[in-house]
Amino acid sequence: MTLFNFTIEGNLTGEPKLTVLQSGIPVCRFTLVRNPRRRNAEGKWEDGDGLFLNLTAWRGLAERAAELRKGDTVVVGLRDDFHVETYNGRAYLHATVDTLAVSLRFNPATSRRTPRAEAAAAHTVQTPDGEVFAASSSGEAWASTDLEVVS
Repeated sequence: MTLFNFTIEGNLTGEPKLTVLQSGIPVCRFTLVRNPRRRNAEGKWEDGDGLFLNLTAWRGLAERAAELRKGDTVVVGLRDDFHVETYNGRAYLHATVDTLAVSLRFNPATSRRTPRAEAAAAHTVQTPDGEVFAASSSGEAWASTDLEVVS
C-alpha cells in the first residue's frame, strides 16, 4: 500500500494538448502554476515565486483534462513519479496526474455526469416486434451486456 499523497491547486497556464499515441492511448499534457500570495509586514499582498508543474494525464482522464481551458483553477493529485528540471533559471516539476478536479474556490462548476436512471434507459435493446429489454441484468449502466445478438 502506498502512503504517498501530493495534492496541489493551481491555474492552467495554457490550453491542454491532447494527443493519441499509435497504440490508441490518449495523453494530455498541460502546465499548472501555483502562485503563493502572502501579506508583508505592511499588510499588503505580495506574490511569491510561482511553482510550475508540467503534468501528464492518461486515457479517460486525459480526454476529460483536454476540456479544461487556460486560466482554469484545478486541484490535482500526483503520482510519485515526479522529477524536477530547470529551464531558463526556473524549476519545473514534471509529474503524472492521478486525480484531477475543477476547483470551486473562485468559480462555480457543474457536473455532466449522466444520472443512473438516464444511463440505464440508454442501455436498452428493442426487438423488431417492439419489446424492450435492459442490456444488463445487474442494473448498472456500465456493466457489460448480457444479451447476445443472433442473426
